[in-house]
Amino acid sequence: MIGGLVKYFRFPIDYILYDLSYENMLMLNLSIPSYDNDDKDKDKDKKIINADNEENNELIERELFR
Repeated sequence: MIGGLVKYFRFPIDYILYDLSYENMLMLNLSIPSYDNDDKDKDKDKKIINADNEENNELIERELFR
């Protein structure tokens, strides 16, 4: 919680520890935007190919040179 305030609002650590009330700290943290990754569902359909395995060379070439 404190690290987020230091990073986002660029508050000095002394201000957060000694001058900022807990309630204000909570409200400030709730105002920091967060983003959801909508691509999570799309990643489930992807197939992972192990490039270390020589048996997959044909699959790799097929995917790279479509």
